[in-house]
Amino acid sequence: MISVLNYGAVGNGIADDTTAIRNAIAAVGATGGMVSFPAGTYKISGTLTISSANVTLVGEGIGATRIVSTSTTGDLIKFFATPSFTGGGVKDMTLDFSGTATAGAAIRIDGQRLISLENLWILRPFQGVVLEGDNRTCRLRNVDISDHLGNAFTVNGGGNQYFDNCTTYNNVAGGGTAAFLVTQAEGVWLDKCVSQRASYGLRVTPAASQYVLDLWIDACDFDSSISDGVVFDSGASGRITTVNWNGSRIGFGNARGLVIDGSHTQNLQFSNLRSEKNLGHGMVIGNVLGAQFANASFLGNAALGAANTFGANIIGGTGVVFTGGRSGAYSDDGNNQKYGIVFGATFTGDALVCGTDLRGNQTAGAFNGSGPGVLFRDCLGF
Repeated sequence: MISVLNYGAVGNGIADDTTAIRNAIAAVGATGGMVSFPAGTYKISGTLTISSANVTLVGEGIGATRIVSTSTTGDLIKFFATPSFTGGGVKDMTLDFSGTATAGAAIRIDGQRLISLENLWILRPFQGVVLEGDNRTCRLRNVDISDHLGNAFTVNGGGNQYFDNCTTYNNVAGGGTAAFLVTQAEGVWLDKCVSQRASYGLRVTPAASQYVLDLWIDACDFDSSISDGVVFDSGASGRITTVNWNGSRIGFGNARGLVIDGSHTQNLQFSNLRSEKNLGHGMVIGNVLGAQFANASFLGNAALGAANTFGANIIGGTGVVFTGGRSGAYSDDGNNQKYGIVFGATFTGDALVCGTDLRGNQTAGAFNGSGPGVLFRDCLGF
């Protein structure tokens, strides 16, 4: 391990430490190793690029070590080299921006392997962490991003990306950005992750010729979104295949809770989903090929009494199955949902609702405007 202080860094928040830190990174580049940042505030004016294997930047803790970038358009830390390398990371520090960032990311990992980010607080970035190119097996643990102007976490390429206890708060700009954005990936795991006040909590939106395969969401919370809480939308020519959702919540958003759409969105499995107290529908399905909901709850949506707003509104797709669960009132606060579950006239596929509690909605438990392909069995309140 070498210290940036030994290469001329001052760490007083006044001197520009960019060159000293770059020299320290270069010194361990040939063999790899840890670059130590003792407690202090390190001001930098340009990107810190890591282009060798097994280089890790290590601070003395989130409250002790800060790197502050004065750049408003560039990346703060970037992992990139051709050909790609394996190993390295950033841990135990705060990354901050002194001005209003309009481009760039706090950390960008482009086409590398086994990069680890751990115990980080990222403040005021344009984008927080960007994983792009053919990244493989990057692991993020205890990474908190606050006051982000763009997307907080972005996955656009590669596979086997792991997010554990990663949190975001306060998407300053809104405007269609997300706490977690996934556009291209083969294997993404979100475990105990939280978003608050992002434009979208989670947005999975592959563009033309992009695909998202195997997405796992476990014990996550998407709260107080400015727009829709969670969106899975493959559009006209992207692909989303195999989503596994377990014990995760969407709540108190300004629009719809969960949105599923796209002609190539298929094989979605939801266990113990909660979509509650959103201002719009608890869930909308525009198109899907196979979506199963075990013990899902849509509670107290249409939170401010918007007309014609439902717990779940299914207007397209096929292979939609609800088993157990509930669509009705949220606690003792009453319920403004007009219906618990609605199948619209444009739904022409097959669906089954079995053993679901549909009591406590404003007009009725359910409404089936579709045809004989929709079956309700052993449901309470309908």
